[in-house]
Amino acid sequence: NVSLGHARKMAVEKTKGDYICFIDSDDIIHKDTLNNYEKLFNKLNPDIIYGGVNYIDSSGNYIGKYSPVQDFNKSLNSILVNFDVNVSSWCLKKEVFTKFKILFDPEIYCCEEFDIMVRSSAINLKIISVDKILSSYRIHKESITANKLDVAAKERRYILNKIRKKVSQNGIKNFEYAYYKSYYYDSLFLSKNGDFKGAKIELKKAIKYSLIFKFLYFILLMSPALWLFIHQLKGRKILKI
Repeated sequence: NVSLGHARKMAVEKTKGDYICFIDSDDIIHKDTLNNYEKLFNKLNPDIIYGGVNYIDSSGNYIGKYSPVQDFNKSLNSILVNFDVNVSSWCLKKEVFTKFKILFDPEIYCCEEFDIMVRSSAINLKIISVDKILSSYRIHKESITANKLDVAAKERRYILNKIRKKVSQNGIKNFEYAYYKSYYYDSLFLSKNGDFKGAKIELKKAIKYSLIFKFLYFILLMSPALWLFIHQLKGRKILKI
């Protein structure tokens, strides 16, 4: 009965292999995924690989999919602009975890993959994304992702503050976008809980950092019902934010 990050830390410390994959209890890794990882590590020698997922409901029914753009040299800038890692389609060399003094930050409850990816990219580890579906990710009402947007928002700011000094001058704009995107998450959390006044205050903090935030702020001002409807329907293909 420990946090997810601490459980993964304990597991990594006990592993004897050279590569680490995580699969949560309600998700499914596909039968050819490990073979795909092996081929990619042998061919490209990355530190980290991730791919796409099928979305399934609580009964295992297919409801959609997401696959990242194939990129054999993911930059920090691209990760900041569109963080699209799903833990169930993620594989890392075990030695990645030896490069940090803190394996899994105990201050982080639900965004440990964002923390590891951002820190890894900030020290120029080789990260690749592939446009292959590697796992199935279960969507249900009890998931941390669905219910802890407020926690995720605070953790995102905490994580990004840790690497702020490592961001190059030409990456400042993307860093600010990623940082202030956290207020969008705060806004969405508040609006889903009926606090539209608070949601407007939070989202207003982000509007000067992206046109998409201005657009969403305008919708929230004009029609909170439409704002919620858009987010009920949206997937990454509809609003890549």
